[in-house]
Amino acid sequence: MAELPLNINACLGYSGSPLVYGGDGKYLSINGNIVSSFHVDLTRGEASRHFPCKGFGPDMLIAHPSFHFYAYSERGERAAVHVCSMEDGKEAVHMPNVGSIGLDCMSFSQDGESMATISSIPDHTVSIWNWGEDGVDLQVTGVSPQEFSSCHFNPKNSDQLALLGNGQLFLCNVVNSEQGALELEFLRFDPPNPDVEFAAFTWDASGRLFSTTSEGSLWQLDVSLYTLSGEPCFFTDNPWSSSSLLSFDRSLVVCTGDARVLWFDADSLSKLYEVRIPLSSSHSLVSACMCSDSQRGDIVLSSSDGSVFLLEMLSDLPQTFEMSEAEVKDADVVFGEMQRDKLHSLKRIMLSHVGRVVGLSFSPLLSHSLVSAGEDGKLIFWDCRKKCASAVQDVGRPLSCVEHHPSYSLLAIGDEGGSVQLLDVSAFPKMKSRAVFKLFHSKVVSLRFSDKGKSLAVMAEGSSHVYLLKVEESSAEVRGYVETGAASSARGNLLWVREEQLIVAAELDHLLRIENFSERSEEELQLAADLSTIRTEIACGQVARVGGKFAASSSRSKKVLLFELEGSWGSAGAEEVSSLPPAQPSLTFGAHDKVVLHIAGGGDAGLLASGGEGGKIVLRSGDDLLTVHALRAFSAWQGGCSSMCLSSPAGLLACASCNGTVLLLASSLLLEEDASGPPTRFTMGKKLYDLLGEEVEAGEVRTFEEVRLLSIQEMNNALNAVKKNEMRDRIRQIKAQLDFLLEKNSGAPELERIAREEIVIDAELRKRIIADGDARVEDTKRSISEENVSKEEERRRIKEVAWDSMETHGMKIHAFTTDVSVPNYPILKVEEERKRRIDRIRTMREIELKTLARQQQEFGASKSFVQFDSYSLSFDLKSREGGDKTGDKTGDKPSDPESLKSSAVLDNTDESWRAQQDDPLIYHRLNVTTRERKTAQIYMLESFITSVKTKFNALFDEFLKKKSATLGRMEEKQTRILEILKELKQPDAKEALGLHDEEQPNKLLEVSDREISAPKWVSPAEQKAKEEEARKQREASAGDANVERALNMMMGGTLAGVNAISKLEQVMTKPANLEVGENEELTEEQQQKLKEWEAQYKAFLAEQDAYAKSLEGEAKKLRSEIVEESKKFDDQLQELTDVKMRTEYKLIELELYKVKLIQAIAQEEDDILARQSLVLGLEELKYRHELAEKAVGEYLEEVQTFELRVDAVRQEGANLEKGLRKELQEHAADKETIDQAMKAFKKRGKLDDILQGFSADLIQRLDNLVAEARSQDEVVQEHVTQLENMQSELKRLEWAKTQIEESIAAAEEEMKKLLQRMAQAEYDLDLTVGMKQGQVEVEQSTFITDYSDAELVERSVMSMLNEAIKSRGGDKIAVLNEIKEFRKGIHLLQWDNQRLELQEEDCLQKTKDLQLLRVTKSLQRFIKGSSGESQTAKETSGLEKMIAYQSQIHQQRIEERSKAVEALDAQRGTTEQENAELDEDIFALESSVVERQRLCELQGSSAVGGGAAKANQKSALKMNLMVTHRRLLDLAKAQTREIELMREELVRLRARTFPSFAQLADNGRTMTGTFG
Repeated sequence: MAELPLNINACLGYSGSPLVYGGDGKYLSINGNIVSSFHVDLTRGEASRHFPCKGFGPDMLIAHPSFHFYAYSERGERAAVHVCSMEDGKEAVHMPNVGSIGLDCMSFSQDGESMATISSIPDHTVSIWNWGEDGVDLQVTGVSPQEFSSCHFNPKNSDQLALLGNGQLFLCNVVNSEQGALELEFLRFDPPNPDVEFAAFTWDASGRLFSTTSEGSLWQLDVSLYTLSGEPCFFTDNPWSSSSLLSFDRSLVVCTGDARVLWFDADSLSKLYEVRIPLSSSHSLVSACMCSDSQRGDIVLSSSDGSVFLLEMLSDLPQTFEMSEAEVKDADVVFGEMQRDKLHSLKRIMLSHVGRVVGLSFSPLLSHSLVSAGEDGKLIFWDCRKKCASAVQDVGRPLSCVEHHPSYSLLAIGDEGGSVQLLDVSAFPKMKSRAVFKLFHSKVVSLRFSDKGKSLAVMAEGSSHVYLLKVEESSAEVRGYVETGAASSARGNLLWVREEQLIVAAELDHLLRIENFSERSEEELQLAADLSTIRTEIACGQVARVGGKFAASSSRSKKVLLFELEGSWGSAGAEEVSSLPPAQPSLTFGAHDKVVLHIAGGGDAGLLASGGEGGKIVLRSGDDLLTVHALRAFSAWQGGCSSMCLSSPAGLLACASCNGTVLLLASSLLLEEDASGPPTRFTMGKKLYDLLGEEVEAGEVRTFEEVRLLSIQEMNNALNAVKKNEMRDRIRQIKAQLDFLLEKNSGAPELERIAREEIVIDAELRKRIIADGDARVEDTKRSISEENVSKEEERRRIKEVAWDSMETHGMKIHAFTTDVSVPNYPILKVEEERKRRIDRIRTMREIELKTLARQQQEFGASKSFVQFDSYSLSFDLKSREGGDKTGDKTGDKPSDPESLKSSAVLDNTDESWRAQQDDPLIYHRLNVTTRERKTAQIYMLESFITSVKTKFNALFDEFLKKKSATLGRMEEKQTRILEILKELKQPDAKEALGLHDEEQPNKLLEVSDREISAPKWVSPAEQKAKEEEARKQREASAGDANVERALNMMMGGTLAGVNAISKLEQVMTKPANLEVGENEELTEEQQQKLKEWEAQYKAFLAEQDAYAKSLEGEAKKLRSEIVEESKKFDDQLQELTDVKMRTEYKLIELELYKVKLIQAIAQEEDDILARQSLVLGLEELKYRHELAEKAVGEYLEEVQTFELRVDAVRQEGANLEKGLRKELQEHAADKETIDQAMKAFKKRGKLDDILQGFSADLIQRLDNLVAEARSQDEVVQEHVTQLENMQSELKRLEWAKTQIEESIAAAEEEMKKLLQRMAQAEYDLDLTVGMKQGQVEVEQSTFITDYSDAELVERSVMSMLNEAIKSRGGDKIAVLNEIKEFRKGIHLLQWDNQRLELQEEDCLQKTKDLQLLRVTKSLQRFIKGSSGESQTAKETSGLEKMIAYQSQIHQQRIEERSKAVEALDAQRGTTEQENAELDEDIFALESSVVERQRLCELQGSSAVGGGAAKANQKSALKMNLMVTHRRLLDLAKAQTREIELMREELVRLRARTFPSFAQLADNGRTMTGTFG
């Protein structure tokens, strides 16, 4: 049966595909399998257009430069490109087989005459087509070097296009090959840095290429040199991976992923203007295109939140950079302007879902209203007449389904958290939350209202419960659930047949019917119901009603089954279901190419719609649903149809996709677009409020059943609280008695006392606790032991590999006073095998030198390359430069080489060079030509490098010893300083002296106590031993107290006596006879002795003072000596640093030389392998060539033989024609009859009409001839076809032979080049050259300077050039000096003339001023000498009085303000105290309200009875509960109002006693006005 097309009435939303400019203010986008055209100007009311695509879904979309056509690529096997008209969508050009699977990108040229396509995997072919309305011709094709994501032609050159993919930018040129045929040339642009990638590119109208990079920079690229040109412009410090680049007349527009749009000048790449799009941080811009023919830079933007924006420029761009400071009017506006300033206007012109649309529902009260729910948590209400959104509500959580109430203005939504929410939409577009029910923990997969809307059925994924909610106009409650016996899948569905009859499809092998629901009991939520089932041949997960029947489908099948509503329903038991035979459907439909995901029924209208995974939508209608309308509306590659809904009265079908779009389809164009005006400006709702105006929180954590069980448990806990309290009191009493008995037992005599271990309440519990503790201890010990063993093994391995393998460990000497530090060279131990190999190489080298010396003696001196390069490998640690050394060498030398040097005659260049080297066995670098010499040189270089490091390490050890000696001297001096400080009783400022940790490598293996942060665990036995030892020490020291006291009294506390005490500690005591008591006087003798003692005491003090000063001087001198010691060592260490630097230079040079040798050997090995591979390849190719020649020859013979056979068959046909002519001539036919008969025979037609009058026998024979000729023609045609195939095969064989010959030629050419390179490599040596910094004229790079284009120049040439430059420069300077002196005289004359002219003008002006001066009385007085001094004195006196008065007034006001501040502080303290008291009252009242509310809830729950007869009583109790709750809330509000009134009265009463500045502030008078 033929399928009729479905008409597209509207496409609602945006799918997130790239936007394409379609001319005249329109932009195009791909929505599923539909190409949609929208106009950016909403005020024009121009209808949008939607054109279906062929195939299973398009890949990409482009527009022709004339905007008369658009082209899209069809994805799938043997992908095709369709070019369609922009007016009606009819196909103009069809381009088949442009790719194996699909296209990566395609583009039209600027003139529209060429088109480029780049296929995806596996072929990656770049093709350029000559395109026209009559057809397309392939111009040139080639294999792309990689995958590409975008391509664009050069507007000025249709033979050049730019390609971008994987962060790399290529230029593709159409060029002529050597054979004259066209081919493609791919050239890659190098990014500015290796880590930087290209992000986007564009051409401007003049053919310039621009690109952005991943580091956030904008570059211009030189298409002739294939490099970056000029300096970049950086537009972001935090670049995003996504960015778009557009080109206008004189500007460039960059759209970044972080929601910024920037305009740049195309000539200078300077930033001109920047706009920030108001998007949240979690969203970004994804696409951009121009939206008009204006060159100011108007663009259309799309973002990841499903929005499409229009950014319109209102005036020309500024000349200098400006940052838009436009404030966002409304970031949540759905349609309309969001921000605006003098330069731009930003409008949101479309908003849609992001991701899957999971639910659709038509409003039964308003047929043109449709609501969609998405996984992004948004509810969008669509006006099907205006074909745009009329309201948007963000619920804030992922939704899963939606359903309209059939009678009320209610909307039910289900989410992925298992909640069901009822929304009141009576005040549309504002929505209120009526109720929220948490029924499941998993996603709600289906919810359905009954026909009258009294019940709402809900099912969830993974649950076997079907919940029923009782819904009324003003209330809703949970009725209960029915147990289905099997968990539902994610594709489950519900269908109401009658008010009390429900069909459940859980994607099982049967359908379940539930009817006759009973009311639930007070104790249980489960409802009793009658269950019946019908077994199906497929696992049905979708059901829909179609007239008196219902349809069922499965997400695992392509079929749609139609059953009778009152069919053969059987028992619902598990065993009965398995034994039932599958029910036979009345009809079966199978119009889908993939599985059916959703179906929708038209109720009594007799309509059935189905949507498949392949994106195909099928609408059936008419008798037995035989009229079929179909359309592939969605892409099979994006998941197909995600939801659908059918409007029965209007016959309108709404279906949704997985990318956020909704399509309105019908068998005819039912809805005309309402062009009465643009969409109404409104804002998206961000929060939901209930009927009381309070914000609705997110979904509950517990389900309805869990909350109910929890409330029952709380009720039971409350009822059993008294028993629990009694048990707690009893346990407390028993515990008190036990404590009393234990205390009594502890005070009993020892013979009567019971050990605490024997008093066990629960012996088994005690044993179990002890056993568990012991087990944990053992487990801990075992784990610690295993961990220690593992760490010890790890330590051993690390030490073996990183420590024991080192002959010299790494160290570093640190300076005393500076940050200078010098490390040594760690040296690895040389393995025995390597030592033997080095010794063998050195021995062979000695033999070689002996042989060469013998040959020189016998045959004379030989040619040497050493004279061309006097480079020296020797190195002296004490030389200032590591350059060449001349003269005799001293120092340690290897024994064997030393003998060679001493015995050699130094009249030869080679021998002279070897005599200057530390190791004379090393080859000169110009003699290292063979692989064997390179290998030997590498080993000897390693040995030489080790010797250089060893020499430096020896010098390093000497310095380390010097530092140790220096530290010893410094410690001696510091010890003396500490003694002096102790004697002077000054604080100890000791500085820690010692070797640094890096100077003691062995300390790396030692662990000090300070490195262990955890405290050491002391066992009880160790603690007891320490206490015992301390006790013994105390007992031993007790007897020494008398001895110490006697020592202090008799000998000053030391065995050496008083003389051992320091002078500063000695005390001179006054004699007792010179002490004067009360009422006593000294005699003259005593007075004389007192004077003498005082003189001695002064001398004693003077001596102590002198001694102290001498100690301080000594300490100062010692400190200066310590500083000198440290400075001296630091200076010496600087010399070691210089030696280290020179050594490092030499080692780097030697390492570089060694690396070059290793690279040369590796290259030689690669060349050998490549030569072997080429030899094998050539042999293989030659063998294949022989086989190909043989095959071509044999097949050529077969073709020639078959050609002879074809000629023979053709001759047989010619013989038949001759036989016919002969028959006709024999029967005396006239010439005209013979000609007509022959013409008919050639056409193989019938001869009856022509041969009338001839005998039947003759006619029969002639007809036989015609039949034989027809069969002969077939034989000829078969032979010709076979011959053509054979000729094609022969051409293929010849082509294969030619390809093999070309491969042989290419391989031989490559072999030739390889052999030439290998021959050159023997003498193509890499030489290192050491240059002074001032002699390098190459511009230095930041990292590594490239010297590939550098040249070495003789110093004499540079000296001559410099002398010539200086000579010519001196001549030029002399000429310039003469010019300077001459111009100086000219400027001096000009300055004198100008000065005289100005003086003349000044004199003339003064003369005019004197002539025009008006003489007044004051001027006359001034001229006479009277200056009005008295008047000035009066004014001064008045001003001083005014200042004094103002100061007095200012001081008074300061005092008044201070008093006012003190009064306010006092009032503030009192008010704060009152507020604290009122807060306590409010808290107490709120607690009382909460307790009353809780009590009422418990009373309401406990008052529930049992049985169906108490339903009315239960409703009354619930109503009482709600009334009580409302009264409590009213009571709380009334009490709060009372508190506010009491607070106001308190303030009013206080205002009678002292002024209240709060009242003054309330009356609008400021504090300044009050006191002013």
